[in-house]
Amino acid sequence: MITVEVEKAPPYVALSYTWGSKSLSKAVHVNGCDIRITANLADAIDAIFVFARERNLMFWADSICINQSDVHERSRQVRLMNTIYRSAEIVAIWLGQASHDSDLAFDKMKEWKVKFDDLKQQWNGSEELAALRMICRRPWWKRAWIVQE
Repeated sequence: MITVEVEKAPPYVALSYTWGSKSLSKAVHVNGCDIRITANLADAIDAIFVFARERNLMFWADSICINQSDVHERSRQVRLMNTIYRSAEIVAIWLGQASHDSDLAFDKMKEWKVKFDDLKQQWNGSEELAALRMICRRPWWKRAWIVQE
């Protein structure tokens, strides 16, 4: 692990994931120290490690890269989250281990993306698309809790 200012960071993958149960934890060796991470994070790291290494990318995960026992550091880093994720070469989203129907779901999403891209081309420059963009820029969409609500 290296410590750098986000503006000077080498290319990296920022990992977006849920912590999962703290009771299910695993030890990882970081800079000569063993730290405990959740099993969900360990699974995510296992999934992206080879991908990142093959592309010569570092990776960033909050519970490893932020000293969780230092309230001041945690607070400072939380304020930088937007910059940390925006500055990443890639943001990898870990949804959990694959299930028997994961491929089916991802195939459907690819199909929807093609349809959405076609629709976007049809709407390009239209009043409808401009109106939709204006709705999506309203402050409500930027609230952290809209998914829970």
